[in-house]
Amino acid sequence: MELYDAETILSTEAESRYSPSLQSYNFENGRRYHAYRDGSYMMPNDEKEQERLDLAHHIFKMLLRGHLYRVRLPQSLRHVLDFGTGTGSWAIDFADVHPDSHVVGIDLSPIQPSNIPPNCRFFVDDIESPWTFDSKFDFIHGRGMAGSIKDWNTLFHQAMENLNENGVIELQEYEAVYKSDDGTLNRAEAIKTWQQKLNEASERVGQPMNSVETLKARLERAGFVDVRDDAYKVPVGPWPKDRRLKELGYMMLFHCFEALEAFTLAPFTRVLGWSSDEMRQLMERVKVELSSARNHLYVVIHFIHGRKPGKS
Repeated sequence: MELYDAETILSTEAESRYSPSLQSYNFENGRRYHAYRDGSYMMPNDEKEQERLDLAHHIFKMLLRGHLYRVRLPQSLRHVLDFGTGTGSWAIDFADVHPDSHVVGIDLSPIQPSNIPPNCRFFVDDIESPWTFDSKFDFIHGRGMAGSIKDWNTLFHQAMENLNENGVIELQEYEAVYKSDDGTLNRAEAIKTWQQKLNEASERVGQPMNSVETLKARLERAGFVDVRDDAYKVPVGPWPKDRRLKELGYMMLFHCFEALEAFTLAPFTRVLGWSSDEMRQLMERVKVELSSARNHLYVVIHFIHGRKPGKS
């Protein structure tokens, strides 16, 4: 694993020291994508996507009533890793709440802010590369990585090897399907087509979106103990009667609108070979179905966490 300090990469002095792919971007379908390890992650990294990631962070915190995680943290909490850190919102918040810890955020894109807590640092790299960190961690966190990981088993093996005894791991992941409990999803034909095609594209490239429900068993096979999968239904739209769920549904609906293009463009063009017109027509139909108050849709968010056993 080659670690590149994100703040250094963004400075002028770094131009002769680091690969140009760390400082440049690719543009496709009107959106900006990472160039480092080109193609290994099919989501954009432009300002529009960064706003979506920050909104998702707010939704996760609201879902947990202000908390950042579900796992019970170990008594010693010196070193923390946040892989797939994105804009770094989780890592920054965690560093603020735990000022005695040292938080490292890893991502393929140097899109994190420079104004960060003194106990937080960001690096550009691929988490699926061999890990060569100087220190072991007490807490490893990852969010929204389904659809970008080719080999979860190897990732969890490396996590186990790089955790201290009684160190913990937590994955915060969406299921890659919309659901309903009253059958209203059955009339949302565009949504069903979209999620079927998205999952097909992700499976073709070996990074299946619909892998969340396998993660608990994978953690257990990797040797983690006290593994739990805490799942939450999150409404899409303000259809619930409960005031808090209604507010959460508003935010999730807006998030789904913003995520639709981000999740569609690269998989549908690069992998499935769809034209721009075909994509746009499907996305417009999906938006209509998401907006309908008659459709009581929701998504399921999982918090899968476990602990590395101690010698005792």
